[in-house]
Amino acid sequence: MASAPAGAGLWGVDFSQTLLIFVLGLAVGLFSEVVSYFLLYRHEAFHKLQDECKKLCRELD
Repeated sequence: MASAPAGAGLWGVDFSQTLLIFVLGLAVGLFSEVVSYFLLYRHEAFHKLQDECKKLCRELD
């Protein structure tokens, strides 16, 4: 049976690598949100489409 790495915890998981993967995932997620905000939500066509959708929803009710 192979021994656990030096920084491994109870289940043989290296917590520093786990934390690094978590932080990188969080950074990529935040970057994605910022990019989508600037490319989509600030675009004028998005707001026009959103207003049209609201009007259609009111007509259906």
